Amino acid sequence: RNYAVASYGGNSSTTLCSLCNIFPETCAHLFWECTYTKQIWDFFCAQANVQVPLFTNLLDLLKNWPSYDGSNSGKAFWKCLPASICWNVWLERNAHCFNSKKRKVEDVIIDAKVSSFHWASAYGSLRSFYIQDVIVNWKVLLFDPP
Repeated sequence: RNYAVASYGGNSSTTLCSLCNIFPETCAHLFWECTYTKQIWDFFCAQANVQVPLFTNLLDLLKNWPSYDGSNSGKAFWKCLPASICWNVWLERNAHCFNSKKRKVEDVIIDAKVSSFHWASAYGSLRSFYIQDVIVNWKVLLFDPP
């Protein structure tokens, strides 16, 4: 549909990023350089009191994602977070491109919380939580438990 993300060794596209409409859309731009996406990374890292890691590609991100030394539920959630953010940024990009739907960064943050919660639930440590509590009180439940 005339949308393409330039990849390593691939064809560079002159299509502007559908999330910021400022820079050409490349993988690097879409997933971590875009001002829209940066807000998502900044939100989660600030809430967990960690610095946003520097990375140049998705593999580098997964290899260098900082560990979290908190509760077991926080650790499980944190491990799933980078994939969840990338997945939800990709879904948001596609919604912009193919359905002309534009949402706020806060909506994608909620979606990333939900995805991380569901994926981390497989570890068992999140089974006692309700999804609405994770959305609203996620920092207290996962990172600052009483």
